Amino acid sequence: MSAISSSIYLKDELENLRPILEQWLDMNKEYCAAYNECLYAYSERSTISSLAAAVWMSGGFAVTEFSHPKKNFNGDIWGDLWFALKDKEHSYYHVEAKYYADKNITYDGERLKIEIEKGLNEAKTQIEDSKKEENCTKLALVFIVPDFPSAEGEKYIKEVKKINQSISDIEHEYDLAVTLNPDVTGNKDEHYFPCVALLGRIVPNGI
Repeated sequence: MSAISSSIYLKDELENLRPILEQWLDMNKEYCAAYNECLYAYSERSTISSLAAAVWMSGGFAVTEFSHPKKNFNGDIWGDLWFALKDKEHSYYHVEAKYYADKNITYDGERLKIEIEKGLNEAKTQIEDSKKEENCTKLALVFIVPDFPSAEGEKYIKEVKKINQSISDIEHEYDLAVTLNPDVTGNKDEHYFPCVALLGRIVPNGI
């Protein structure tokens, strides 16, 4: 890619997450510049961990793989991410996330939306299994990480433009939408990961 570009779209009720998401974008950009690869190219767990790091670097508190009570079950289950904002002592967030890194897929608007909805529904199902938590905002997230073989050459640039336009067209349907196109494509096992999109919805807190 010839230049770094990024975007953040948030509904009003999540606007206080903007500093965290800006920090997350900055971390990804710095990592790309330092190591000539992409921080988000590895797995769901490593990508969630980077989001947790952004919370800490923004002055908040975060724990990954945290335990929490499950509905209709005498015991705890594991959640992807718990975090709290520094200036909100009695308000915190419970996050379940999915990670899709797909090879050789043409991301037109309809296909991309199908991938997003699939991931959000899986995360939503997991988070709905947890008991109601006071002062808690529950978030279902999905990371979309296009994966192109290096042999494709310039083709991926056109695909990234298509992905960005598709996200821009549908972002208002979500509570959170973040995109990043770093200056380097990143290279892991001869694959390019030229961009990442993070989409999210608030999940009702339950009973």
